[in-house]
Amino acid sequence: MENATGLYKAELEGKMRGEDIFDHHAFLRAPTGTEESPCVVESTMEYRVVGSPDPDDDSIIHWGRLEEGAPPMKIGSEWFVHKRVPGGGHH
Repeated sequence: MENATGLYKAELEGKMRGEDIFDHHAFLRAPTGTEESPCVVESTMEYRVVGSPDPDDDSIIHWGRLEEGAPPMKIGSEWFVHKRVPGGGHH
């Protein structure tokens, strides 16, 4: 471990915590956003463009622009809301 660097070190540290840092399918296990409990999309900017697959045909993507301070928005079959976070140098 003391000689590990970069991604290899991050992978080893993840394994020590019991997680796979290369698990690219975690989003499939995330809860679906509802109107009462929307998916929170964080961004350093005042808006964020979000795509959501059609529930009947995942080759179709529904797009929406989430605005800072706006109420939750339904995109495809899920609900999303924007949350502004500090950083990134955007004003």
